[in-house]
Formats: sequence, C-alpha cells, structure tokens
Amino acid sequence: MKEDNVETSFFDPAAMESGTDWSWYLKNVIISDCIHSHPSDIMAAILYSFDVKLSTDASGFYFLLTGLKKRVYHPVYHIDATSYMAMYHEIEAGLRQILDQNGCVGDFFMAYEEDCKQIALIFSPSERCTPKALADQICAHVQRYYEENLFKGDTRYCNFTALSGRQSGLSGIRRGFLEARALSDLYFFMMEPQAVTRQSIEELKNNLDYRKTIELCQELDNAMVAGDGERAEKCLDRLFLDQLKYAFSVSLIRDALSYIYHKLDLHLTVYDLMDEYPPEKLCSIDSYITIGECHQALREPILALCRKVQTRGSCESVVQQAMYYIRHHYAGPITLPLIAESAGVSPNYLSGIFTKEEGMPLRDYVTHVRMEEAKKLLLTTSLHTYQVAAAVGIEDAKYFGKLFKQHTGQSPQDFRKRI
Repeated sequence: MKEDNVETSFFDPAAMESGTDWSWYLKNVIISDCIHSHPSDIMAAILYSFDVKLSTDASGFYFLLTGLKKRVYHPVYHIDATSYMAMYHEIEAGLRQILDQNGCVGDFFMAYEEDCKQIALIFSPSERCTPKALADQICAHVQRYYEENLFKGDTRYCNFTALSGRQSGLSGIRRGFLEARALSDLYFFMMEPQAVTRQSIEELKNNLDYRKTIELCQELDNAMVAGDGERAEKCLDRLFLDQLKYAFSVSLIRDALSYIYHKLDLHLTVYDLMDEYPPEKLCSIDSYITIGECHQALREPILALCRKVQTRGSCESVVQQAMYYIRHHYAGPITLPLIAESAGVSPNYLSGIFTKEEGMPLRDYVTHVRMEEAKKLLLTTSLHTYQVAAAVGIEDAKYFGKLFKQHTGQSPQDFRKRI
C-alpha cells in the first residue's frame, strides 16, 4: 500500500501529524484497496485493530457512483485535480444532507479506476427511502451543482448516477463497484441526467427495435438522395432519440454509423463536400463522448448535403456510383469500361445516362475533377507543375497545362501566383 499516493489511498500524513482524526483516511485506504483487489482477512483485521468501522451495515448495502467522467471534466472543462477535489468536497457536503434527511448512513470516497474518477458512496438504505429513490435524489443534486458551477448553459453533458444491487461483506465492496462501474460505462448513451440500475437499463432496452433501426438508416439515406432536409432531420432524430438512445450496445451503434458512413461517403464525394465534412471522423464512435454529441454532429453535414442536392438536383444511382469512382480514382488510369464496371452497367448505357443527367460527357467530368484537384495542389503545395499533373493522373505535363488553361483561363504558373 503506497501511503503517499493520494490518487490511490487518500492517505494524508500531514493531517495525521496535526492531530486530525485520521480514521476517515484509513477508511478510504481500506475501501480503495477493496475496490482494486479482493479483500482478505488482513484488511478486516486492520479495520478491527484500529477500531475503524464503515458506517454501512455489512449485511446489506449498495454501491453508488456519480459525477462526470474524467474525459469530460478535464479535457472539456479544463478542471485540474485540485479544483476537482474542491468540487468533490462541496458536492459531498450536500449529499450528506440528503443521506441525513432520508435516515440513511454511508461512506463517501473517490473511486479511481482507469477513466473512472467519480464520487462513490457505500450506503445502507432506510425505511424512509428506497435505494433507487435515494440515487435519484443524489443524481438531481449533482446535476444542479454542475449546472450552476460547471455547465453554465452547456447542455452537451449531464450527470449520470449508477447504482449496484444489494451487496454484503468486504468482498461486496468490489462486487458493487464493478457492477456500478459497468453501468457507469454506459454514460455514452445518456442524453439526460438519470440514475440507473441493471434492472432499469434492461427495461430501457425493451424500447429498442433492431429492425426499425436499420429501416430508419435506409429512410435517412432516401431522404438525403431526394434532398429532403426536413425528412432527413426527422429520420435522424427518430434514429437517435427513439432507437439508438436505448441501445446500450456499442456494437449496434457502430453498425448504424457504418451504414451512415458508407452512404455519406458516397453522397459527400459526389456533391463536393468531403473536405468540409470528412465522413471517417463524423461516423467514428471514438470521436464522441456521448451519443448526443454524435447526433448533433451528423445533423449539419446531412442538412448541407440536402441543400446541395436541392441546388444541383439529384441524380441516378449509377451516375452517383460513376462520380464516386472517378473522384476516388482520378489519380490513376481511368477509362469508360472501368467506370461502367464500378456502376454495374454497360459503357454505352453509362455514357448516355451520364450525359443526360449531368449535361456533360463523362470524359469532361473526369477532366473537371482532375483540374479541380490540381487547383488545390497548386494552391496548397510546392509541387512542380509536372508533379501536380502526375498527381491527378496526367503524365504529359504539356497536355496538363493545355487542359488547365482551358479549364481556368490561366496557366498553372499564373494560377499559383494568386497566392
């Protein structure tokens, strides 16, 4: 046991030397070690020899975790360890009043485990208040504190409280912690402050319809193809607020985001929005702390896409596939048969439908894409003209210069001087 490590033991030698009652510190040492390892008879002997007793009834108690995760309060709100501990003590004072008002007894401490650095409570309930009702009161109190002292109008995050089932004995401390921590890891799905138990999570899961989730993803794609922003926004809200919010399954979230990614990758590529809205980041669950963040982040690119479709008009699926192929292969050899194969149609059919839909021959669109990419390279890199030409799939630098001037009215050299 590292007595000088406040992060793991809460042991404060200075407090002991000053004559302060240090049983609180020893109690936290024991609780912390119970969390991180299976308690032994030695721990029980230490408690007995120092006449240190937990406030709770060893034959029946509950483990509760509340407060923001470390990845929220530190990187988002820039709260350092000292400030966090000051907040902890202020919150604890209010929570002790809630315990007293409900006739409950318990011990507060700080739980440390990887990303978990949260306020923890081991308590025994009273006849006045059920464990879940007490957890609800605690969650509401911490939420109010955050709103007044931390969030200050920011609605992206909320407090989340996890309550274990009934436990007993020293070994129950670790069991209760593991159960509460597993529930606390579901913070990603929380869009409103609430206290949860294993039973309440199972009840929420009953609202989930896997088939409906996939149908909503498909309906969202249909709305994007049609450029119907209002319908797309409603589909997105229904997908997140009626389905994914209750998933409590990272794998299902990943599946839904994977579907959306492939559709956005196609549409954003075709409508020249890839640079502004990179789908890889937008559709990665690791980009977000909560599902609410993910929901809001997807709204803007989807609406921007719908506006672009309204302006330019929608196009046939095979034309979209052809555009997608061209934009991802313009840097290499590209031919009509290869493009047609990617779209699953014959070269003659693709050539005809493309000209009809886009008002230009397919070869002109290939040149357009290459010249637009060349403009970006000329403005953002120091590549020589022949290197830019090769980078966009044109080996002959003189031919590239001719095409570029036809496209922009300037030579590559004159265009670059605009910087």
